[in-house]
Amino acid sequence: MGIERFAAVTFPSFYRNNYGQTTLTLIVLSFLFAAAATAIPAGISFFWPRPNVKYLCGRKAAFGTPFGIFDYAFNVIIISIALALNVGTYFKAMSIQQSRGSLRKIKCYTVVAVVSTVLISVPNLLSLLSATFLYVPHVFSTPAPIMECVNGALQFFINFAMNTEFRCRCFGVVSLGRYKRPNVVILSPLAS
Repeated sequence: MGIERFAAVTFPSFYRNNYGQTTLTLIVLSFLFAAAATAIPAGISFFWPRPNVKYLCGRKAAFGTPFGIFDYAFNVIIISIALALNVGTYFKAMSIQQSRGSLRKIKCYTVVAVVSTVLISVPNLLSLLSATFLYVPHVFSTPAPIMECVNGALQFFINFAMNTEFRCRCFGVVSLGRYKRPNVVILSPLAS
């Protein structure tokens, strides 16, 4: 979402000309990446099982230190880039006077990126430091999976509260299509 909003605000003509044509490609790439991200740990578990790993152990314990380091670093880098892109997009949108709806959507994505940074990147950074350079007490590293679950749950409520389109779609799904978004146009007086 950060890349898409950043491209839409910073390079609008490039976005309009290329985004619709590459949507299917991005969906397929997302699916392939998700499949690989699921298959690699499953393959590691199947071909190189680690005995006596408790269900509450982290990725490093379950899949080995190299995979744990890669996963922790990937989460920290990607979520930090998303935060930077969303904050940059927000400031750019403020400087060029975006529409209220676009600005609200950008704010929503920025709040999601901030929450994800706090709840996912920070614990993953602590786990990365613990796996590579220094010892981090378990009191800091143990809550990481719980914080990731909280992040996933909070994203629904953040989107519901801040994104009108998302909220209308949710109402439509819950009401089995009976809820229709009201068509309201807000007019502002012309300055003379």
